[in-house]
Amino acid sequence: SISVIIKEYESYLEANFSKSYLAAVRIHLRRFREYMGDISISNIRMNEVEMFLSIIAKESKIKAKKYHVTINTFFNKAVVWGYIQDNPANKIRLPKTPTKAPIYISENELMEIISNEPNKELKDIYFVLFHTGMRLGELINLKWNNISLSDRVIRITNTDEFTTKGKRERVIPMNEKLFEVISERIPKIIDINNSNYIFTMNGRKFIGDYISKCFKKVVRRLIHLDQRIHLHSLRHSFASHLAKNSVSLYVIKELLGHRDYRTTQIYAHLQYDSLKEAVKVLEG
Repeated sequence: SISVIIKEYESYLEANFSKSYLAAVRIHLRRFREYMGDISISNIRMNEVEMFLSIIAKESKIKAKKYHVTINTFFNKAVVWGYIQDNPANKIRLPKTPTKAPIYISENELMEIISNEPNKELKDIYFVLFHTGMRLGELINLKWNNISLSDRVIRITNTDEFTTKGKRERVIPMNEKLFEVISERIPKIIDINNSNYIFTMNGRKFIGDYISKCFKKVVRRLIHLDQRIHLHSLRHSFASHLAKNSVSLYVIKELLGHRDYRTTQIYAHLQYDSLKEAVKVLEG
């Protein structure tokens, strides 16, 4: 039955992907199984999958696209494992959803936000996110053994306590400003394994929601700023400024830790705009 294969697939994901990705997949596949019933996977037809996705699309076209990706990936794995010969979802084409350009901020806007944040720990967190493009979960789980001041790099790694999205490890070089901020945070005492968290609140690891809410609180006070700005905009800002300075999308992909090149494509228009500006020098 499809329930058995879904359970096997979820076990595979648990061993190879992040907890957050697994949680989303579980929601999608549970709802799909409830719609289909616990039937044999070989009896599922393309039109049935399309009908299910049309129901989801009534709630949200973007949500339907995410469900389609999950279901399509699941069926692809079922083909590889020999449960079915063909994927009934791979020929489905959903209506295109408009791609929203990511919201990003300038360094001056960052410094204005930081100057209006009373908490020193949060000031540094905002600064580090802007200059590394790290995800919030990666930052709050960052420890001193992830930092090499001699090489001036930050290593995003998987541990028993934390796994990166897609379990992709990577290295982020530190620019001069970031190096100074990190260097000033070196504690007087680091335990034998260097496993102290770099950012703590009252000696404990930060809670992500707390950081996000504090950041948004400052943005709301600065009414001249785009009120769509949120904490994840700092990650977009890191990537956007690289793209505007003609850094290749491949390099940006690696620095952000994206699995799929298509995810990085949202910054392509900024790169194109910077190239247009560059050739204008020939007009003179």
